[in-house]
Amino acid sequence: MNSAIAGILNAFLYMLMIAVVGRGLLSWFPISRNNPIVQLVHQITDPLVEPVRRFMPRTGWIDLSPMIVLILLWLMVWVVNSVSD
Repeated sequence: MNSAIAGILNAFLYMLMIAVVGRGLLSWFPISRNNPIVQLVHQITDPLVEPVRRFMPRTGWIDLSPMIVLILLWLMVWVVNSVSD
């Protein structure tokens, strides 16, 4: 794989990781869901988190689906790095 394409793909994956972490952090604070930043973060991360959430068992108050998404994104970064070498 071309190193430029790998770099762009890695940057995109890291930005998705930051968005998922940001979603988790935003859930800790009493911020309105009508806030434009909260809406943007949810629009970016919902396609990633919602499918995982459907398959995860309920664990009470703790939502583990963002952590699973982060692990999957990290694995994707690892694959891109190993293929581009």
